[in-house]
Amino acid sequence: AASRPVEIRARVAGHPWRAVDGPVASLRIVDSEQPCWRGATVRVRLPAESRVEWGDDVSALVQLDRPPLRRAPGGYDARAALRAQGVSAVGRAVAIRRLASRVAAWERVTWVRWRRAIDDALARGLSPAAREVIVPLVVGDRGRLGAELNADLQAAGLTHLIALSGLHVSWMAAVARGAA
Repeated sequence: AASRPVEIRARVAGHPWRAVDGPVASLRIVDSEQPCWRGATVRVRLPAESRVEWGDDVSALVQLDRPPLRRAPGGYDARAALRAQGVSAVGRAVAIRRLASRVAAWERVTWVRWRRAIDDALARGLSPAAREVIVPLVVGDRGRLGAELNADLQAAGLTHLIALSGLHVSWMAAVARGAA
């Protein structure tokens, strides 16, 4: 049985990533109608149209549950993995809205917003096959990496290369091109 929705105020605690079935984000709860959630970090699936970013203060209606237990002896333990990342619960945001910020507009233009703009531009200009490789290489977001390509990269030990090293290489190339 699903839990009942809870109203929270939170801060987006990391870069929201795009999974196959919608965006996902970690939220650090500042205030909640249920005191037990205050101070907790939760991972929630966001509504598809959500445009919240890292550092945004948000108000949300969320359904939260404890991470699932291990299903097979010796198998993957999602609860332990999430606990190691500091995540207390998982769920979905039924509704979410960005709250007015106390920070000046020019200070809010962070690398996260630039990253999303680059991602959107690449999504408009590339074929799906090219986008699958180029987006993680340029912006480091592996959320839309296909299962087959992701498995191939993991088997070859190249997952970190496409996400982190690729991002740094592309940024350094852009700096070098700009300097030239």
